Amino acid sequence: MMKTFGLVHCAMDGELLGTSTLQASTLSQKWLAYCDGLLSGGPIVSTHLDGPLASWSLECAAGKCNFRIGDHLVYACAILREGADLQNQQLLDSLASPVWQRVLVHASDERPFVIVANFFPEDISKEDSAAMFQFAYHFAAGYLKWFEGNRVAA
Repeated sequence: MMKTFGLVHCAMDGELLGTSTLQASTLSQKWLAYCDGLLSGGPIVSTHLDGPLASWSLECAAGKCNFRIGDHLVYACAILREGADLQNQQLLDSLASPVWQRVLVHASDERPFVIVANFFPEDISKEDSAAMFQFAYHFAAGYLKWFEGNRVAA
């Protein structure tokens, strides 16, 4: 069972904004339950959130996720699973854009590991951006947990 996962947070120009090891036990149970609901149909997700977060959307497939507010891409992340070397390599190989190439220099061999690129859209408040960052890493934890619970072969 996943107890921790590594996280690196970068700006889209590759500037390192922070690294951390997140403890699964310290994450918000409310956010995790919400993310579990989003993942109830499996690890491929394309949805708008509901309630006060109705302007937020999420697209996630094969470990690459985009988090938007309205039409603005706020965060993109790559979720690298433990024991899934082939899938992780395929994901990393698919990240060929210049933005990802600048961000990937900060990636670690640690698994599980989440790489987050911050696009800093001008029309998004710092508060909304910070809240979405929390959603992004909670979703990553739920995504990793989904694979553990469903024992998907690596």
